[in-house]
Amino acid sequence: MFAELADKIIEVPLSCTIRLSPNGSLHFERIESSPAPPPLISIGQAFIDDWRAGWFRLAADKLFIGNDPPIRFWQGVASHFLTALCHVPTEVEYSPLAAPETDQLAEWILQAPPMIGGEYLSIERMMALWGELNKWVASASAEHGGIHQFLVEWAPKWQQVGRVCFHLAENKKDLERPFAFLATYSTGFGAGGKLKHLPLKEAVTRLLQNS
Repeated sequence: MFAELADKIIEVPLSCTIRLSPNGSLHFERIESSPAPPPLISIGQAFIDDWRAGWFRLAADKLFIGNDPPIRFWQGVASHFLTALCHVPTEVEYSPLAAPETDQLAEWILQAPPMIGGEYLSIERMMALWGELNKWVASASAEHGGIHQFLVEWAPKWQQVGRVCFHLAENKKDLERPFAFLATYSTGFGAGGKLKHLPLKEAVTRLLQNS
């Protein structure tokens, strides 16, 4: 369902999970007593400080921290939020990101793996969780002086998402002009943590179709 976000693989098979509480918050829990690697400790501490910050970091750090399906599910949802956030102009004042369409939320719920607190999953709950991320980002970005500085601090690996990129490409059809510039638009991350690019013309066409 969700794109793999793996720059670095940490072998922590099923040593932790995320549960959904009745009050609608997410909790990061250890389910084994084996020593945890530093990135796992860091994520866990972020959840303790503010579960929304921990949830955001699951996507922002692009770490694959185990094979636990609930962790990968919630990481995927946060990644959709972060992708949308990166497409917001950084020079404007932050305004809440619109929640995904009902059909999208229903699909996520349908594909959600068994998890502790899974009985509390609903479209309304998913919208509320999305809203909590909005509230946290609004507060955190204000503390950092804007969205740009917030993303620099909290999601540096995502800086190219939502940007126009220029590539030097080989032009085999014209020997007198062996190289050409190709403009693309980065839409997010794909398998293996690689940036996904669309030709700029196609990106503009999609934008106009969805506007």
